[in-house]
Amino acid sequence: MGDTRMRKISERELTHAAVILADAFEDDPLWRYLLSSFPDQRGMRLKIYRALVEIEWTQGRLMGEGHPLKGVVMWKPHLTRKQPLLRRVRALLGMYRLITSTFLVMGLRATKVMFKFWQLERKHAKHPCYHLLMLAVSPSMQRKGIASKLLKPVLNLADTEGVGIYVDTAASRNVEMYEHLGFEVKEEFAHELSGLKGWGLYRQPRQVRLDLVDEPHPS
Repeated sequence: MGDTRMRKISERELTHAAVILADAFEDDPLWRYLLSSFPDQRGMRLKIYRALVEIEWTQGRLMGEGHPLKGVVMWKPHLTRKQPLLRRVRALLGMYRLITSTFLVMGLRATKVMFKFWQLERKHAKHPCYHLLMLAVSPSMQRKGIASKLLKPVLNLADTEGVGIYVDTAASRNVEMYEHLGFEVKEEFAHELSGLKGWGLYRQPRQVRLDLVDEPHPS
């Protein structure tokens, strides 16, 4: 079955990480709405995630599980270290590709919904706190405890530092899993035009036992 330890993702694994994200988010309500007019939704998700993982990798915020890669997690730390110039340039190029492949393509459809999630973050991700940006496990490897292994190190670090953690999701099935790990729903919204719902959750620093839980649907 290979190695299943959490680790930093190498540059040569970025495309593989994007594939895991694109496949894991196939049934995500937010993506289904945003890409409803695209015949090749997986191809579009892959393009967007390839740009996104480039950005997160250059910032040192992309971690993975297993050799070969089985799952990925993206964390935004509460303290940001200045990155070398080359990595900052690569991050800017990645941001350009992300913007041109997302907001300029999907237009107001994406902007209005993402603004709702931005409002949740601004309201409930009180500084200092970690922000769980994304969590995904390869569909063939789900329900094997990999999601818990990806989450556990930062949850423990946040507890040690006395820092909270924020996450939002558009998938209702994720809420119970996050609550099991100590997160509390701070706010729920419904987007009238799309019928989408979103949840903003926050976890106070605490000592919890992180038993293995079912794999979540991608947040």
